[in-house]
Amino acid sequence: MNSLSAEHIAGLAQSVKKTCGVYVLMRAGEIVYVGQSINCNLRIGSHLNDAGKMFDSYFVIECPEDNLNEVEARYIAKFGPKHNVIMPLGGGDDRVRSMYRIPKDVDDWLQDKATRNGTSKNIELVAALRKLREIEGQKEKAPNA
Repeated sequence: MNSLSAEHIAGLAQSVKKTCGVYVLMRAGEIVYVGQSINCNLRIGSHLNDAGKMFDSYFVIECPEDNLNEVEARYIAKFGPKHNVIMPLGGGDDRVRSMYRIPKDVDDWLQDKATRNGTSKNIELVAALRKLREIEGQKEKAPNA
């Protein structure tokens, strides 16, 4: 029987290539998080230390760095993973950060809209905030009476 040596193991090992793309973390068949990185293997490894994002499998979708925000945004919008609190809107660093728990009545309203429109709660929240910003902008431009 051959004894295992560092040289023998190194000879059998395969290097892992640096993969740029969007990764999907899964737990019990459910997508729980979608992220992006220019080095997905390294980034996924960092999630192992995050007790809040427990996962039992992952997948990587390779894509060019220029398309990361757009591809990530599409997957988040499609699946609405429970651990995504940042919604990339595609292109640049245009992101919405949610730092507070949304009240249940508002969360239920967003869920109803998302179900009717075939989107996610994140997408509906961004749409509502943009509409509010537009209304506020119109108020600021209106002449004082």
